[in-house]
Amino acid sequence: MFENTIPDFELYEELQVINSCMDASRTLPPSLLNETDLITLMDKYGIGTDATIHEHISKIQKRNFAQQTNKQFKPTQLGLALVIG
Repeated sequence: MFENTIPDFELYEELQVINSCMDASRTLPPSLLNETDLITLMDKYGIGTDATIHEHISKIQKRNFAQQTNKQFKPTQLGLALVIG
């Protein structure tokens, strides 16, 4: 039905639309991290050492950047503003 190659077009060339279709969809935010996932990512990106990783996790909660609920870390408004800024 469709060819695998795209033909050459000239600048400002007008094309006739034969068929179009729009699918409705939504993007989803990434899932929240649990403590194991967070430690794995911190280790992967060289954040802290084995001795200080738990101190870093405690600090982001004390500074109100994230809250741990249902064993998952959820960013606070302050934490989101920090990332966006």
